[in-house]
Amino acid sequence: MNHDSNERDRAAIDRFLDGTADAADLRRVERAIDDPRRAAELRALVRLEGELLAGGRTGGGSATADAALTRIEDDRSARIADAVVRSLADEPTPARPAKLGRRAALAAGISTALAWAWAVFVRPAADPAVGPGEEGFETGALPRLVGDGGERPLRDGEWVDVAEADRSIELRYADGTSVLAFGPARLCARTAEGGGKELAVPHGLFSADVAPQAAERPLRVVTPAATLSVLGTTLDVAAAADRTRLDVGAGRVAITRTADGRRAEVGAGQFATASTKGTTAGADAELRPAPQPAVPDAWAMSLSGGLPPGWIAGELLPTPDGPAVRSRSDGKGRERNVAVTTYNAWGAGEVALARLHGDSLLTLRLRQDEPAPLRVMLATRALPGADARFGRQLYYDLPAEPAESFDGGWRTLRVPLGVPDRHRRRGRFERSPIAVTGLAPYIVQVTAGERDVGLVVRTMLLNRFAAAAPLVEPAAGVSA
Repeated sequence: MNHDSNERDRAAIDRFLDGTADAADLRRVERAIDDPRRAAELRALVRLEGELLAGGRTGGGSATADAALTRIEDDRSARIADAVVRSLADEPTPARPAKLGRRAALAAGISTALAWAWAVFVRPAADPAVGPGEEGFETGALPRLVGDGGERPLRDGEWVDVAEADRSIELRYADGTSVLAFGPARLCARTAEGGGKELAVPHGLFSADVAPQAAERPLRVVTPAATLSVLGTTLDVAAAADRTRLDVGAGRVAITRTADGRRAEVGAGQFATASTKGTTAGADAELRPAPQPAVPDAWAMSLSGGLPPGWIAGELLPTPDGPAVRSRSDGKGRERNVAVTTYNAWGAGEVALARLHGDSLLTLRLRQDEPAPLRVMLATRALPGADARFGRQLYYDLPAEPAESFDGGWRTLRVPLGVPDRHRRRGRFERSPIAVTGLAPYIVQVTAGERDVGLVVRTMLLNRFAAAAPLVEPAAGVSA
């Protein structure tokens, strides 16, 4: 394709983006995107949609949105940008705060126009059976999303949010690579330069099982504090605005700190943390790989200083027997559970609350205002040495106390954790037997579902059966 033809293609695409394209322009754009290089240019523009949306959701005038807008304004004249906004002026738009200003309005207009461009011309496949090498999956760099809503392919640059702490979704790639993200999290799958896989993760927790990647096209994970290069391994990542922690289960992963470009190689059984603080002595020490700390076999809820920071659901309730937690609605998810839900230990920078074994036991001291069945949920991650590659949510059903013996007083429930009643992974419930050894809960929840039955929990103690043997009746099962 010669220079003049390139210029005519670019002009046609410009007119298409500003809404002034005629039939000949549309035919030229269609022919142009059949050329891989031209299609890559248009995809690069569409990727700006994700950047603009990310900037818009974090507040007007963010550095990311400004940078994206500057790039657009450098490549396109002000006439074209203004025409985009004018072309959208007659369309219904959500109300915006008056002080967002021209640049925020321009961001919204351009992101909408680019979304339309993607839908009409790049045509992401609607067929859920589309696979590698087919339309929309030219490089195999884009995954399928598996979650509560079923399974579907992701578009290049599409953002995915996992709002609830007890929810998870999976990104499943054609080569067998799988990423399991635990809420709350936000991530974006996109095609990296050169056709490799890239994940942007502003915040969240995820585990990944990465199939071998070509040396020149590693899986890239981009967080605010670091960039990870993965050639094939299992790893856990906790990303936040100011730091990223990497735990490696197998193989090796390179972590490069955004603040100064300093790089470290993290091996199996090691972890490292990249901070936005840059080259301080403390930040450099955190970046040096270190052995992963051992996770204890026991954990107990402590209320001596009030509710721990980040407690998800419940309120502190003084009682004559000591402090306890009264269940409250967590206000999340479709179930709207009225629950006592601990803080997220993984999200708080801890590895987990405890490590599970086949003989692990959860002891609860609680009371209710009315008899009702309860449910215990453990949100877990898989530690090195576990049979599972990923964590999952484990569920245990506790029957209601018989009405004839119910008195609303304190009672003790002991829940063997070795055999869950149900477990959920990839957004689906399963009842098949699983091995819990090596899984590590980072959230514990006790709930009667959507009903408020006046549940109050005074004690949560997770340890092994042998350690609690004097307290446990010989028969297995839930005992009062």
